[in-house]
Amino acid sequence: MRGGNIGNLPDGLVEAAKRGYLGIPLSIWVAVVVISATGFILHKLPLGWRIKAVGSCRHSAEMLGLNTRRIRFFTFVYTGILTAVATLIEVPRLPRIEAGIGVGFELLVVTCVVVGGVSISGGRGNLCAVMFAVLLMTLIRPMLTFLNIGDAAEKWTRAVQGCFILVAVVWDAIHHKWNAKENSR
Repeated sequence: MRGGNIGNLPDGLVEAAKRGYLGIPLSIWVAVVVISATGFILHKLPLGWRIKAVGSCRHSAEMLGLNTRRIRFFTFVYTGILTAVATLIEVPRLPRIEAGIGVGFELLVVTCVVVGGVSISGGRGNLCAVMFAVLLMTLIRPMLTFLNIGDAAEKWTRAVQGCFILVAVVWDAIHHKWNAKENSR
């Protein structure tokens, strides 16, 4: 983008993003397809179990003979593809694309994943819980707007997200210690 803005997107792309299909926004359709495909990969394919094994303990996965480099490469490529799809679906709804459009979403993504119960140490997570966390996290800003906080809403949004991360990390640490204690018995 070379620091500039992009305007005049193709009309077909803008119409598809705004109109949707059968009265349902295109972003909802794509989310259902992505969640279904990801759930299928994680729960029905051996690749999903391999991803969980690498996430849980890479050394153990290597000892089992799994090619951890290829599995990690796949997960990064899959994440990149999903980011591109999300961009193609969401960005055309805007009048123009500004240079720093995605800045700050990293914290929201990490918050959603951690609040959704994905273990910081890896190997444990639930796709449905992450989807619930996404819903919860995306409702924070509108709720603060509804409470008429004004210009401070963005700061409060970050503060609430930070509190959610803190609670999730502390809960994960407690859960990890409790499991370690149970497994040692």
